[in-house]
Amino acid sequence: MRLTPNISEFFTNIGIHGPVSHTIFAAAYSLYRSVSFWPTVFKLALKNCSLSWSDTISSSIEDTNAFGNPDKGLESISQVIASSSNPQNLLLQEILFIPLF
Repeated sequence: MRLTPNISEFFTNIGIHGPVSHTIFAAAYSLYRSVSFWPTVFKLALKNCSLSWSDTISSSIEDTNAFGNPDKGLESISQVIASSSNPQNLLLQEILFIPLF
């Protein structure tokens, strides 16, 4: 197999002692060893999604403020945002229901 000189520096002739293979082995070992890794990743990903969603909602609320008195609606929306950004509530949802993009 012929590699470019830049890529071939990462691998040895055998292919098991280069920094790329060490990184792959370390990542695989950490995924295998860590039982609590995936819930932590899901919490972080879903927290970021819910925070960006709440920023979008709050900016749209500010845009519609000039059209009326949304105090009652604002309270209910802020309760929804607070409950959606709570990690305990995010873990209670089914994984297929939550958009992961």
